[in-house]
Amino acid sequence: MVEYTLRQLEVFAAAAEQESLTRAAELLHLTQSTVSTHIQSLEQELDSQLILRGARRKLELTETGRRVYAA
Repeated sequence: MVEYTLRQLEVFAAAAEQESLTRAAELLHLTQSTVSTHIQSLEQELDSQLILRGARRKLELTETGRRVYAA
């Protein structure tokens, strides 16, 4: 059974909208590492990667990430 929290979804949505973990953290008054931890926990619960990681300037969602965000 999938058990994610509303907070995890809120953090993920903020990161998707801001296209940045750092800006999402600022918006939500969290640290960047806390935002990252929430998203990683959500990814574990859904057993799917939601964001592309790497040296990109802006956050990019995976196909699954786009579907979760749109829902």
